[in-house]
Amino acid sequence: MYINFRYFSFISAFVLSLFIGGNLLAENNFDHVEIKMEKGDNFFQIFSKMKINYSEAQIFIKSLKRRLDLHRIPIGQKIDFYFQHNTKNILVVSVPLKRNITVLAWKEKKRVNSIRISDSMVMDRIEAIFNMENFRPKPGKYFIKVKKGDNLTKILSYYGADLDEVHSIIVAFSSVKNLKKLKPDDKITMYYFSGEDGVFLEKLEIIMSGEKFLVRKDAFKIFRVGTEPTEITEDEDGKLLKEYDLSKGDTILGQLKDSGWTKKEAREAVNAIATVYDPRKIKIGSKIIFPKDLRIRAFAFGITSRLSILVTSIGRGKFLAKKESLQSARALVASLKYAEILQEKLDVVIREKDEIKFREKSIETEEIGRKLEEIVDKDDLEDFYLSTNLVEGKILRGDSLLARLYALGEKKKTIKKAIESLEKVTDPNFIKSGSDFIVALGKDKQSMKGFYVGQTKNKGFLVKLLKDNRYKADKMSKKEAISILLEMKIQIAKIDRKEEIKWHEKSLLAGKDYRVLNFTFKSGQTLSHLFSKVNIPERDTIGFIKTLKTIYNPKNFHVGQEVKIALNNEDPEELLGLIISLDKIRSIEIFYLKEKYKINRYKKNTFTKYHKNLGEIDNSLYMAAKDVGMPIPVLMQLVKIFSFDVDFQREVKKGDAFEVIYEKRYISEEESVDSGTVLRAVLILGGERITLYRFDDKYNGISDYFDSEGHSVRKALMRTPIDGARLTSGFGKRKHPILGYTKMHRGVDFGAHRNAPVYAAGDGVIEFVGSNGGYGKYILIRHNSDYKTAYAHLARFAKFLKLRKRVKQGDIIGYVGSTGRSTGPHLHYEIIFRSRQVNPLTVRLPQGIKLTGTLYKDFSETRDKLDKLWSEL
Repeated sequence: MYINFRYFSFISAFVLSLFIGGNLLAENNFDHVEIKMEKGDNFFQIFSKMKINYSEAQIFIKSLKRRLDLHRIPIGQKIDFYFQHNTKNILVVSVPLKRNITVLAWKEKKRVNSIRISDSMVMDRIEAIFNMENFRPKPGKYFIKVKKGDNLTKILSYYGADLDEVHSIIVAFSSVKNLKKLKPDDKITMYYFSGEDGVFLEKLEIIMSGEKFLVRKDAFKIFRVGTEPTEITEDEDGKLLKEYDLSKGDTILGQLKDSGWTKKEAREAVNAIATVYDPRKIKIGSKIIFPKDLRIRAFAFGITSRLSILVTSIGRGKFLAKKESLQSARALVASLKYAEILQEKLDVVIREKDEIKFREKSIETEEIGRKLEEIVDKDDLEDFYLSTNLVEGKILRGDSLLARLYALGEKKKTIKKAIESLEKVTDPNFIKSGSDFIVALGKDKQSMKGFYVGQTKNKGFLVKLLKDNRYKADKMSKKEAISILLEMKIQIAKIDRKEEIKWHEKSLLAGKDYRVLNFTFKSGQTLSHLFSKVNIPERDTIGFIKTLKTIYNPKNFHVGQEVKIALNNEDPEELLGLIISLDKIRSIEIFYLKEKYKINRYKKNTFTKYHKNLGEIDNSLYMAAKDVGMPIPVLMQLVKIFSFDVDFQREVKKGDAFEVIYEKRYISEEESVDSGTVLRAVLILGGERITLYRFDDKYNGISDYFDSEGHSVRKALMRTPIDGARLTSGFGKRKHPILGYTKMHRGVDFGAHRNAPVYAAGDGVIEFVGSNGGYGKYILIRHNSDYKTAYAHLARFAKFLKLRKRVKQGDIIGYVGSTGRSTGPHLHYEIIFRSRQVNPLTVRLPQGIKLTGTLYKDFSETRDKLDKLWSEL
């Protein structure tokens, strides 16, 4: 094992530099040790020789395992350790890989995080860790040359973009270009700028196959594909200015907020514009001109090639607008100095602080406010939305309050009552795009409990349902409104818990001397058929059937279901009990005891066994799983949970490996009651580990698989909403099989047998169900403000399906057919993004939820237990 010690002290560093090619001294706040792996080394040995205690080594190695296959680290691999200066306190471990990528693991409070990051940003990230700062790349340009195996998501994350930025960029760019066409030697330039709020990613240039694209933030801080703003220019008097071209989707209001103006300032400025010019006439491509010092509250924008509107502050939060020649407006904006409006800015800050103090004081006097403080972090209300299962979002351009409530499946009558209550305190037309919108839905078919809609950043109106089934609207802060909506959801949860069915571990058959007959339902049979087989008179069965109907619908009996009849030993025609098996462990028992019918829900005792499989792929994943004894249902689960991110046909290669922990419930040592549930799964693809964990939280309605950092693997939409189908026609131009001429095919076709079930590709609301011309029987689902999915040529619809019905991802909504303009049974499937059909097989789909706050803490405990279980099995 080769060790290169650096930075322990000035003298030792100087001495070592004589032997080690002139290494430079580190910053004073950390010491650095470099190690190279030698034959026979493992990570625990290395940590031990570095005199790092076992428990600390264990958490670092556990974190590194989530990003690397530690058993396949090559001889000569460098590993860097970073300690607090002159201490043995290890804070960072880094493992530089090939292709300029490093795996970094660092200690944060009581846990260790890990990430894959570009080599060029490693030291910046390490310095941020030691300085206890949030990491952001330094301002400037970052040039990236795409290499084999890269994709846009990996590149953005390696170069410092956060999850929200990555998602926004991918969604914007995939709407105009197929991301799979990103090839080696393509170029990407990322631009980081420094502002009042710190360093931020403003734009990126992407050159694909010689074609150049610009993706930059719009007025709402959403990345869109647009035009390049001009560089900072200099007017004839030598004063520096910033000029931008308004792109599609931009607004003056949004540009002002992007430049650091408060919402109030921006609105006042736009109102001033309206006194001399109609803001709706501002066109795409118009120039907006700011002084170089963006703290100055003044700007101009061109309305013709020579004329502009000049807007300047006149104090006390007010603005004046006038028409001015473009040349004069530029000169005036450039001549302004920050000192002229400094006092006004201070006054605004003082007023805002006073408002915050007053608002916090009023909340603390409320009991519900105190409950909220226990559950939600003041600085991060996003955690709160997930844990309370509230529907939250923003009013988007083109939306209305009526449309949003209608899209959630509420009845027109309910919506009308709610909006009428809102009209009593304000004009609902005040609602603008970007307003906060949070709804507490009712239980099952009940009306919504209430909703909040924002008027300003921190205030708005809450409409809540009263006991007499009326709605009442009140103006209040966002935090107060959320606390009340939270209380409503808690009450619904309490009702749900009260309605939970209790199962008993003792059967009414136990210890009794009955003659028990076993039957299995066959096609066409009913309970009457079974009773007649054993000569029980119909009059004796009426009471049993009537009692059964109170908890179970006899129409739900299916072929293969087991039924037991308990008879009197002395009188074989006297019916004493009826037992209906629901599954292998649960049954409904109805007995006639002491001249009364008694119902018992019986559940057999079960115990759980944990199983472990690991293997290396030689020919195929199926054969590798079969060789190590993995049950086929468990393999199918493995494929399903990884299918959101892994292309099993193209990405899995010889030498890759897998690890799986699954649990099975048993009635006895030999008899299991289920096929097994995957708890922890790992795929090792090209040396990179992808680890997923199952996390269940019944209270919050969460049951899904998450990566080690708490990100759900489930995308908002499924690419293939049908099982076992084959792709028969892709997206794009083709010769139509019936019409005979070339026509754009705006979806994909999946060939399948007739009546194969079709699933909802994501959670959403049925927007259309019925016949639709050449599409035949057709379903359209609205998932959110951006995405819809369509399903055509169906044979029939699911029974429950109707307009405005809410569906969950994976619900059966219809069955494959050949209705409409079709040559045979298949599913035509479309994904519609912002009113335009996109290719379902290539479009980048949005991520699922991320666990935060208390939920993340619970998840991390589950994750660590499963990692420990793997080691112990």
